[in-house]
Amino acid sequence: EPVKEIIDLDFDGKVDVTRHYEKGVLLREEFDLNYDEKVDMTKFYEEGKLIRKEQDARLDGTIDYWEYYDEKEVLERIGVDYDGDGEIDDWHLGKDKSKIADPESGGALAKEGPPPADDLEEKKDGEAADGP
Repeated sequence: EPVKEIIDLDFDGKVDVTRHYEKGVLLREEFDLNYDEKVDMTKFYEEGKLIRKEQDARLDGTIDYWEYYDEKEVLERIGVDYDGDGEIDDWHLGKDKSKIADPESGGALAKEGPPPADDLEEKKDGEAADGP
């Protein structure tokens, strides 16, 4: 049976962080970062390890920032929604934040989900190079 842990960080009687567990393993954390009683950031876990973070960075009710982590919980890639439609417009590599998709491309990568880390290509000095 799932278990929920509720945390009040600023002792105002309102929920600031909610942690969801199943069989003692953390599945998800939800954060109210600006204390307005709405979830602004959610972290997702597999086998207790962070795999993804979603955030409403503009605090307008729409997720507009994503982080994807590898099996060692190292930031692998970042997705950003610039126009507020809830779709990823740009992908960046996690370690150096270099751009791997252009918003003028229509955010084509967003339609297919995050590109596999092994298939990423970075352009350096006008030439394509293997990804991370």
